[in-house]
Amino acid sequence: MKIYQGANIIEDYIKRFGVDRLCAIVELRMMGVAISEDYEHQLKQNEEYKRVSKKKGVEQIEEDFLDGFSDETFVYIAGYTSGGVPFGLTHEEAGTIFEDE
Repeated sequence: MKIYQGANIIEDYIKRFGVDRLCAIVELRMMGVAISEDYEHQLKQNEEYKRVSKKKGVEQIEEDFLDGFSDETFVYIAGYTSGGVPFGLTHEEAGTIFEDE
């Protein structure tokens, strides 16, 4: 029977076999390595948080981009006059462009 002598069995397993943390936990448990349920639960929560944050971040970026360049009148706001009035391509104009094609 071999005895592990490294510092972090999960990290070393990941590096050696190219698996993610959850897979490493499952496989190590199958080999008899004791890994706490609390650690696994915390890891799952962290992964879910990262996934949701990343998705929310992309949606927020897209929303911020669209908010800056369109509104209820304009599909695309090209700029503003010195008086602060927006100008660009209106929804109506965009509709006629695509109808002509």
